[in-house]
Amino acid sequence: MENNKITIGFRLTDNLGQTYENTSEVLLFEDLGVNTLEAIGDQLNAFLHQCGFMGRRDCMLMEGLTSEEYDVLLAKLEEMRSEAIV
Repeated sequence: MENNKITIGFRLTDNLGQTYENTSEVLLFEDLGVNTLEAIGDQLNAFLHQCGFMGRRDCMLMEGLTSEEYDVLLAKLEEMRSEAIV
């Protein structure tokens, strides 16, 4: 069971100088679909919620994007959001 455990920690200092920290031990069960990447994402989302970032959607790590693809996605998101405001 020890080799299925990871320890993950996050630390955030906001613009007001307040620091938030959390460290968790997580058991991984690859055969049940709980892998390292999923565990990190779940812990990061929980940490951000505890810090007051109440997103409506889970974080999605975008592996394999080039910087150009990332820029295109950001531009499209900005376009969609500005159209939604009007």
